[in-house]
Amino acid sequence: LMQTEVDPILVFPVPHDIHLCLYDQSSERKHVCAVLKADDHVAALSCPKTERNEEVGLVKFCPLTYLTDSKYRYRVDGRYFIGVYVDFLGDRSQPF
Repeated sequence: LMQTEVDPILVFPVPHDIHLCLYDQSSERKHVCAVLKADDHVAALSCPKTERNEEVGLVKFCPLTYLTDSKYRYRVDGRYFIGVYVDFLGDRSQPF
């Protein structure tokens, strides 16, 4: 997260789950999806005290070979698609 002038009116730490999905561009549609859970202990989701917070990620989101090996169809013509959904309503449904 980056520091902005509207930080004082936002809720921190970020209280919403963030869903990420790497789309399989083949007909099999074996998308790789994961959820970054809202957590009071994740410093990256707290109010920025400097220009930006440290990064946060999902270490085991998908194997690198999904993006580099041509037998997989996650990257086609040098492009891949990632969906991001922020669960503002807290319904915890699977959006992808």
